[in-house]
Amino acid sequence: MKNIDLIIKKIKNEAMVKLVFSLIALAVLLLYTLKAYMEEFLSTFTAIVVAVLFVLFIVLCIDGALDSKKPLRKFPHLPEMAKIIDYAEKPDYENRYIYIFGNVFVNKTRITDMSYLEDIYVIYREKVSSKEIQNIRILTKNSDIKINTAGINENEKEKLIQTIKSFCPNAVIGRTRQNMKYYREKKRIN
Repeated sequence: MKNIDLIIKKIKNEAMVKLVFSLIALAVLLLYTLKAYMEEFLSTFTAIVVAVLFVLFIVLCIDGALDSKKPLRKFPHLPEMAKIIDYAEKPDYENRYIYIFGNVFVNKTRITDMSYLEDIYVIYREKVSSKEIQNIRILTKNSDIKINTAGINENEKEKLIQTIKSFCPNAVIGRTRQNMKYYREKKRIN
């Protein structure tokens, strides 16, 4: 089985999970609404909340159905990158978070997070919560990649950022005003 087949299978599985959970949530919401209506417990505020949730779950159902029918609609760049990965014998670089195959960057935890190395513009640390857990965030031309680095120390995070930067010719490190301006200009040009 080729990499693109695995990616399509993963996207379809995620879409089916989204579809099933949204249908279950929709059914629970409808049962609650029916019960509240029968007991005359449905106030105006509750009706508004139920309506908003109903629309949200309908949108999630439609999105899940579309993703299962056309899995690559949100990821049109994946087939070309998957071909590059298929032709590579082994990764040029690999650790527990990322792969680099030729000119393709792949996030190990979320296989659909791929980008060409030349399309990576900004690499920075993102603070997740007050507990100082930080992810590494990579801004690219087509997507926004988040690498979960919970459980590693600061030196290893910095080494990972420097390693990614060494493979990416257009990347700058840090989320500063100047770097974000550089990112928006590069994205607009391409």
